[in-house]
This record gives sequence, structure tokens and C-alpha cells, in this order.
Amino acid sequence: MVGIGSIVHFVMPAGPSRGEHRPAIVVTEPIDGRVNLQVFIDGSNDGYPHTRSTVWMQAVPYSETMEPGTWHEIETEEPLEEPPEEPPEEPPEEPPEEPPEE
Repeated sequence: MVGIGSIVHFVMPAGPSRGEHRPAIVVTEPIDGRVNLQVFIDGSNDGYPHTRSTVWMQAVPYSETMEPGTWHEIETEEPLEEPPEEPPEEPPEEPPEEPPEE
């Protein structure tokens, strides 16, 4: 369920990054699938001044097909397989105690 503060993906609508996904935070409750977003952009790589880190997008529609200019929930990928844990190293064996000399 998406609400205020949720992180979603925004599909860039134009420019050199058209169709690429950018992270965004939802800043309004969805109304008919539309939300206002603060989109985290890649500055000049996305066609904005390099001093800009976010843009405000209004009434952005939801799209399951991830069309440019829309938002969707973050795609999930299969988790990477973690390497098996190595057993902890055992301390070296201590030599047996020798009986005291008489």
C-alpha cells in the first residue's frame, strides 16, 4: 500500500533519461492513482542543472506497464544468494597436562 512517505519509482518522461527509473517519495495521498512526488534525479545526466537533486512532480499517474511520466512500486528482484557461513575457527588444542614430577 502506497501512502505519504512511501518510496516508489518514477519513470523519466523526457530528455536524455527518458524511460529510466528514478527513486521518488510520495508527498500526497493517492487520489485516483495520482500522487505528488519528490523525485531524486541524477542532475545534469537527467537534463537538469548539476546543483539540483530533486524535482517536484504533480498529479503523476500510476502505471503497471511503467510508461514514461508515471510512477509504480519498486520492482522486486530475486535476492542474491548469500555465501554459506563458514564455521567458526576452533581454538587450537591445548597439550595435555603432564603429571607433576616426584
